[in-house]
Amino acid sequence: MKPIMKIPEVAEFLGIGTSTLRRYIRRRLIGFVVLPGNDYRIREIDLKKFLDDHGIDPTDPGDL
Repeated sequence: MKPIMKIPEVAEFLGIGTSTLRRYIRRRLIGFVVLPGNDYRIREIDLKKFLDDHGIDPTDPGDL
């Protein structure tokens, strides 16, 4: 896992669409950073917190 990832990379990792991930971001369900030009990125630490908060085990294919 990279320390900072683009929206499509995180969406693919989670097995969801980019629009769903953007909805999570709008609702502040997952942490993010905004780069110049309004490019959103998800830090590895924020993704791990999201997984922990929602009881998702990334090593279990049934959880993703």
